[in-house]
Amino acid sequence: MPLLKTLQNFSCYVLLLASSSTVTAQDKSDHYGGLGDFPVLSGEGGPQEFNYCVIYARRAWRVANMIEERAISATQAKSWARQELGKKAASEEIEDFERLEKKEYSSPHSMAGERFFRCATQLRLNPETRHKLNAEFCFKSISLLDYVARGRADGRTREQTRAAVNKNYRSVSPDFLNSTIERAFSGPPISEGSTLIEDVFSSCFAEAGERQLKGQR
Repeated sequence: MPLLKTLQNFSCYVLLLASSSTVTAQDKSDHYGGLGDFPVLSGEGGPQEFNYCVIYARRAWRVANMIEERAISATQAKSWARQELGKKAASEEIEDFERLEKKEYSSPHSMAGERFFRCATQLRLNPETRHKLNAEFCFKSISLLDYVARGRADGRTREQTRAAVNKNYRSVSPDFLNSTIERAFSGPPISEGSTLIEDVFSSCFAEAGERQLKGQR
């Protein structure tokens, strides 16, 4: 898929913030898209806070994966953050990209786990260290699904997607690839607001918690 096409779709499937309102450049707050963009409850957080943290972590994770795939450059990613996010939120995003570049994060998945934990702490979800590791594991486990979903959003067919995966991913079993492609191509594409990636992450995260609870009994 040409780089121009990828960049045209970039904001469509990266900038899916929890805020439901339409924000213009004139009234965008410094925290738009960042941790300060979601009101913190006086008590414990709930499903809305969890969903925001998933989106907050997923957004930078997806961008970092695209940088590693050389679909976009780090310079383009930082420029996008400055343009689309509030000033403070963009600073948060860029700092994480730079920490990844310096290998302070071992992978985009590690960065996403840290961002999820950071957000969960801010929004009073009372996370434990294991939740950071669970988030990292779940982001890693859905990386292929996100890659395929992004390919679909860029206009790839199933067969073009299959060829791209076989070229860029190693040791993917045919059955797993087939099921991943079917899952990514069912329903609307992520460029049209599909919550497929967030939903699969949330299921993975819940299952990881259930396994840990059973192990403690």
